[in-house]
Order: sequence, then C-alpha cells, then structure tokens
Amino acid sequence: MAMALANATNRNPPTTAQRDVTANITGNEESVVTFVSSLKRPRASLSEEEEKGSDQYKTLPEPTNLHIQLRFQLARFKNVYRIVRVPLNYTFANLHTLIQFVFGWNNSHLHQAQVYSHVQMYSGNYRKGEIKKCGRRPPMPTSENEDDIMYWEHFGPRDLPVYKVVKRRREKKTKYGFWDEFDPVEVKEDAELTLGEVWNDDETKNVSGGECKNAEIGIKYEYDLGSSWDIHITIDGDRHIIEAERPSNTPVIRKAKGAPPIEDASEQEIIFENDAAYKTVPKEFYDVETFLRYLRGEIRTTAGEEALEIKERRRP
Repeated sequence: MAMALANATNRNPPTTAQRDVTANITGNEESVVTFVSSLKRPRASLSEEEEKGSDQYKTLPEPTNLHIQLRFQLARFKNVYRIVRVPLNYTFANLHTLIQFVFGWNNSHLHQAQVYSHVQMYSGNYRKGEIKKCGRRPPMPTSENEDDIMYWEHFGPRDLPVYKVVKRRREKKTKYGFWDEFDPVEVKEDAELTLGEVWNDDETKNVSGGECKNAEIGIKYEYDLGSSWDIHITIDGDRHIIEAERPSNTPVIRKAKGAPPIEDASEQEIIFENDAAYKTVPKEFYDVETFLRYLRGEIRTTAGEEALEIKERRRP
C-alpha cells in the first residue's frame, strides 16, 4: 500500500490540500483511496469549432527528405523514453499527436509546449534526457521609469522560453502598461510552428538565431495541465539531422523503453501496475503502418498495467 501511495504522488505532484490528506493517512485503505481520488483531473472538452479544427492534428505534411532524431523523455521517470526520427516539417500539432501515440495517452486533457534556448541537461545517467536548466533573461525595458528598471533587476524572470505553443492563442490582457516588456514570450498556435523553425542544420538559423547550438535547444511539452505529465524533447546524437534518400512524412521509432503510469488510473490500478520503467512495448509499435492506423482512428494506444498496449477501436 505504501508503494501505491508513493507511485500516486510521483505521477501527480500533490497540492497543499492533497498534502493535508496525506498527513492524515493512518495506514487504512479508505484513506489511501481518498487521497488517490483527489489526484483526478477534469477532462478537456472540445467545442464544435475545436472539433472541426482537429484535422490539423491528424493530417500529415508533405513528404520531406529532412528528418531530425529526437529523444522524448518522460520527466521524473527514469528509463521511460522514446527515440524517434521525425520529419522536420512537422508542426507542433503533428508533434502533439505523435506524443499521444508513443506514450499511450488518450488526448483527453489540455496540453501546451515551451521552446527553450540555453538548455543544460543533467550529466551522466542521472535523470538522463531531462532538462536541468533552460531559458533566457528578457532585455532591459526601454522605460525610463526607475521602478520598471528595479522590477526588471530584482523580480524579472531569468528563464523565459523563446516561444510558448498552445492549441489556441488568446488575447493577452495585462494590468500594467509596461508588462509586455517583462513578459516578451511570443505565443504560437500548434499549427503555426514547425520543428524546422526550432532546430536547423545551419545552427545560425535555429530558434536561438545562432546564440546556441542545436544541443542547447529543447522543448518542454506538458500534458494534463496542473497535474503535469512532462516530456522533455532534445536532439539525439551528433548527427541528429538526417537527409533521407526518399521523402517521407511518417516518424520512425528507433527505440522505446517503458511506458507511463496508467492515465486517470483507479486506486486498484495504481496498486497493481508495474513500475513504469519495466513496462514492455509491443513489436508492432515500431511499424510505420501502426501510426498511420492510429491517425485513421482504427486503433489507439494506452499505457496498461504491464505494457504499452495497442487496441482496436470499437466501431459503432
């Protein structure tokens, strides 16, 4: 039971209220059930307009010869990762769909991504594939107001992303006229940004404008906001940009280890499921046709108790 509780806290970092529940746990099963139930998150609901726009997540771009090999690391879960060769013209909408597929999630929660420069990775095998530090400081404000300058010096963020990427951009409403200078992050929609605009074979043309090498560029993808399943995306290997002989618009999964904990798991599932790092991945997962069937809605992937599972979708 104690192991189940530890897994539950690892999967969803508890809020203050949840910590209070934890403090009152006396070892009886009823208390554990109460705690686990409090970790649930509401599902995302799509409007009719959003449903119509969902094709951008299912439609692949034109075939291309240029691909990039990336590591997708499930943060805080050692040895749960994917190495995937991805077409460089994939938008963040395509990227979102790919992540849902390779990690066995059901796209029922909100998501967002942030593109960072000045990335530093954890060294060695400790938290391998995870970003340790990243981001940049905004430029000094042009305002001559001393309070603005003081705010920038003492309270201004020092780890800003280059882009924040969301499903739908909303108009920014700010209380202070100078606020944009302290929050200069450009917001893009999923379909507006491609991987080729983040990483480039000519590093002077990557998202940092040449300030950083491709190895110092990374993406933090967050799914189930607030509960936070985090995927850190960085280049894999020195020869990370590959020019293929034949153009293609499908990803190639090179390596896959482990699988996430069960999404929206019941307390019983949490107790009995395997450690994430020891979950297995089926051979057909590596077949390109499997991803195409996923896009067509014929199958779904899900993180089960012992493995990443591929299941046929029920037809009406």
